[in-house]
Amino acid sequence: MSELIPVVSTKIKDKGIFSMDDLYKGLKDWLVQEGYGDEKTNFREDYYVERIKGDFKQLEIKWRGEKNVTSYFTNQIIITINVTSLKDVEIEKEGKKYETNKVDIDLKVESNFIKDRKNKWTSDFFRNLYERYIVKERTEEYIEDLYNRTYSLINEVKKFLELRRA
Repeated sequence: MSELIPVVSTKIKDKGIFSMDDLYKGLKDWLVQEGYGDEKTNFREDYYVERIKGDFKQLEIKWRGEKNVTSYFTNQIIITINVTSLKDVEIEKEGKKYETNKVDIDLKVESNFIKDRKNKWTSDFFRNLYERYIVKERTEEYIEDLYNRTYSLINEVKKFLELRRA
């Protein structure tokens, strides 16, 4: 039976002026580049809800991407975006006017490591033997790699949000 091991679960909260489209496209591009974003095979949008409240929007988005590491292991990344306030605004920078957004956002990034993704092992005894003695070191390396890649995504989002403040 498949076993899901949580690796990272973190939130980023921010409120400010930036392009929500750029953040959305940047997240999707990262998933595609890292192998989690093929909508035909390993990516799905669990939900996308958009509500209009007066002169602003609210968004709820949840993405789930998976990447097979081996025939036995899979990495999973889940991104949940909650925008409580999205309003179109115009800003002036260096004498030029730009259309952008004023956004209040909560972004959650989770990653999970999945063992026996195809439920091939019917015997817990042999599965435990395999995991403890044959693939133990590789398992630890794969989990560490997933941890590092997840924080790479989180750092990219933080850099994006910091750049708009400059």
